Amino acid sequence: MKRELLERAGIRLDLPAAEQAAALVRAFPLRLEHVGGQRDVASAFESGWLAGTGECIRVMSEFFRGNTGRGTAFGGAWPYMTAGGRVLAPAVPVLLAGSEVEGPDGCYSLRDGVVHRESVGRERPLLALRAAESIAGSPFDLMWFGDGERYLVRGGQVEIEDLFSVMRLPATTQTLDCLLLRARRVDPAVIEGLRLEATPTAPAEVEVHRRRELITGESWRDPERLFFGKAGVVQTAVMGDQLTVEMEGGQSVVFNIVEERSGWRAFVWQGRYPFRSLELSASEHTVALTGILRPDVNPLTHTLRGRLVFELHGDLVALGAAAV
Repeated sequence: MKRELLERAGIRLDLPAAEQAAALVRAFPLRLEHVGGQRDVASAFESGWLAGTGECIRVMSEFFRGNTGRGTAFGGAWPYMTAGGRVLAPAVPVLLAGSEVEGPDGCYSLRDGVVHRESVGRERPLLALRAAESIAGSPFDLMWFGDGERYLVRGGQVEIEDLFSVMRLPATTQTLDCLLLRARRVDPAVIEGLRLEATPTAPAEVEVHRRRELITGESWRDPERLFFGKAGVVQTAVMGDQLTVEMEGGQSVVFNIVEERSGWRAFVWQGRYPFRSLELSASEHTVALTGILRPDVNPLTHTLRGRLVFELHGDLVALGAAAV
């Protein structure tokens, strides 16, 4: 029976039992809150998704024999399993012991009873194994993992995170059908009752981060420097609060620049550009660059999301070229 279930989920049969249990977290979308009766393991496998953290633990227990504990994650109580110093948990796509482990969406580590996750250019605590220790965060509606990213539905948005970036876009029926139902062939019941929009009411945005010490001095304060370093840019010129960017092929884009204490915003005034605005902001530890896409740009077509992330991340890398 177990062999058939693993084969159905596309999980390698030669993996150790603990690795198979971690692979189940990566293979099955997790619906955090779902109204319905308790399902057996075979029914969960058949549907292709897991109904709550309790069901996730029951499914993992079929393959990994360990002790069950209760800590905190996503702003509330969160179950996990341990055995021989190894830790497994819902929404944690890797098996953790002592060393850092690379997951599909970032890097995970276990230190002093806390699971840390590094993504979007920064590390944050994800799960505390001690219930008395609070972990900041908020619940999500639905989560699943791709080959190189994590998808999270929360507050009417889909967040797509990887090691370097996060994209946020409205959670519509069409988006989840594209990203989850058809792509993963999951039972449509997984999205029943979710707050979804019929059509997008807000533009998509892409955000990248880089550690502040990797940025040259105060170069992040100068929007002209960032645009001048972009591929395909011939020259730039500033007049008052307007920045003109001349592109190869004779095209030009005029941005209206608004300076802020923590950085600046650049709004497209004339010309065509994939983003209708860019915002750069610096904190004590990181510099963040966020692009708001034009409404007619669909970031889910082909490999556009990857190209947009590569462009923005390259902009921040260029600002730190002299800091190496």
